[in-house]
Amino acid sequence: VQTGYSLVDGGSPVAPSGGKVLQVVSATTAAGSGWNTASTSLVDVGDPWTVAITCAATSSKVLAIASLSVTVQDHVNAQADGSVILVRDSTALTNVNAAANFGIEIGAETGGWTRTSNHGTLHILDSPSSTSELVYKLQYACKSGDAIYISYHGQSTITLMEIGA
Repeated sequence: VQTGYSLVDGGSPVAPSGGKVLQVVSATTAAGSGWNTASTSLVDVGDPWTVAITCAATSSKVLAIASLSVTVQDHVNAQADGSVILVRDSTALTNVNAAANFGIEIGAETGGWTRTSNHGTLHILDSPSSTSELVYKLQYACKSGDAIYISYHGQSTITLMEIGA
């Protein structure tokens, strides 16, 4: 069987169709580079967590993957909570406290000052139906008195892959 082909029931080789990765755009940060906020409302994390891609066809899909080191800390009541979501342009693709498409939620509770870190992954196969530039970004928030950090204790990456129909 030729490379890139597969066999079907009759044993005849068939060329693959669709599902090919057409382009990849990615941004990575090292541990200790740290973006943070104390906002209780979702706000943009900012560069390099804003990544753009322009699809070749309206039938293309975008596989968006954000692999993140997330840290929250609390100085007030020993209960640290924060959330991170993935957004395309102004549309939330993952949501906090939703029945599906969860964002990353992180929290800890101790008897005193609290800091907790975790590594989480946001991933979604998006169908934007557009050949215009699409901007994917991260947004984050935490509860009052807390702070949330990206890449404080570990490396983080956001990757966009255009998948042909």
